[in-house]
Amino acid sequence: MQAFSISPIPLPLRDVLMGLQTNMIDIVAGSPVAAIALQWHTKIKYVTDIPLSYIFGFLMVDQKIFNKISQPDQVIVKSVMGTIIKELDQKNRQDNLLAKEAMVKQGIQFIKPSEAAANELREIIVMANKRLEKDGNLSADKVTEMNKLLADYRTQKQ
Repeated sequence: MQAFSISPIPLPLRDVLMGLQTNMIDIVAGSPVAAIALQWHTKIKYVTDIPLSYIFGFLMVDQKIFNKISQPDQVIVKSVMGTIIKELDQKNRQDNLLAKEAMVKQGIQFIKPSEAAANELREIIVMANKRLEKDGNLSADKVTEMNKLLADYRTQKQ
């Protein structure tokens, strides 16, 4: 957000709706599903219709615990969890599309930036990511690998 010259104010989720109701805040970031679930959609009129950040989660199992599982069972756990995660990802995407439709029906306008504006936003994000990589002492190899995976994924989606 700072890269866009926006001063972010981190708030506990319970305070965001009140901040919107009292006009103490006028911008929120989140998915359409989150906006509905947290009732933020009742206080917003516009949504910038371009992904600016990724929301993700992890499911982790301690390596020591996982190693106690027999090898055949490890294969099953990996297979089942891989399938469940893919299904959950697809369900989340579908839920966000349905939430977006519901918000449109309630009069919330989704504003799509021009291609030039979208490219400018993407350039700012790239520069911010490079700063984070440098300032955050991130592994250049891991960042390169992640960017390659992301580029491959985007190519497959088109």
